[in-house]
Amino acid sequence: MSSKLDGILLVNKKKGITSYDVIRKIKLAFKEMDIKTKIGHSGTLDPFAEGLLVILLGKYTRMSDYLMDLEKTYSGTFVQGVGTDTLDLDGEIIERTNTLSPEIILSNISNFIGEQMQVPPFYSALKHNGKKLYEYARKGENITKPPRKIFVYELSISKESSESFSFITRVSKGTYVRKLIYDYTTSLGVASYLTSLKREKMGEFSLEDARVIEEITPENIEKNLMTIKDINLPYERIVLSVDEREKLSNGIRIKTEHDETDVVLLEAENTVFAFGGVKDGQIYTRFFI
Repeated sequence: MSSKLDGILLVNKKKGITSYDVIRKIKLAFKEMDIKTKIGHSGTLDPFAEGLLVILLGKYTRMSDYLMDLEKTYSGTFVQGVGTDTLDLDGEIIERTNTLSPEIILSNISNFIGEQMQVPPFYSALKHNGKKLYEYARKGENITKPPRKIFVYELSISKESSESFSFITRVSKGTYVRKLIYDYTTSLGVASYLTSLKREKMGEFSLEDARVIEEITPENIEKNLMTIKDINLPYERIVLSVDEREKLSNGIRIKTEHDETDVVLLEAENTVFAFGGVKDGQIYTRFFI
């Protein structure tokens, strides 16, 4: 086995631990395997949440920002009539409201499909003056950040009981699902909070292909790594010759009639070899894979 790994590792995070706990466990496991490689991620999960974490190894850590742009699919459950400060079951109850009939909860979903503005929750990792919002919130100081544009591609809700519901949603980058559900129910006049949350997909990455940390061993680590050949990213591709690839690898830009774009995949010999862009009629590289 190589002492340095490059690729994408899909991990199934359990409830009750942070995403950084997962990364620390991977680092410890790699140390025991005598693997020395850089480790990153493409988006964390709250401690109470579970599901898909996309871990990036070696040169694939450079892809982090691009993978974070992928749409995400979540499933979960919530209850109506009660609200917590964190908008999930880890928080303290801070409000109680009346409840609505399940029929009303289920009949207004279409109003929350599409583009909308979302104010981030007080308990989030967004920063204000160098500190994370949840650090302020834990001290009783709630910082309101400006609303951010999000997109809800899908949202379906099913009745579990008169006060409990399950849901599936597919959303854009930057969407806080616990805030989405809370905003939806409060638009109807009742509070709510999440009782469970699971990330099912991120782009084409699926929880079905992920492993829990305990299943990752020296014998199977390489077999479980994905590479650029294994994924279909939602970016346009420009096919180049071997000679053009060599020029780019030597820092020489390539002339093109392609429209300007910030992100494009550069391919030669049926293999993506770099992330790049097009500006002023020239192809340039952002980084090589």
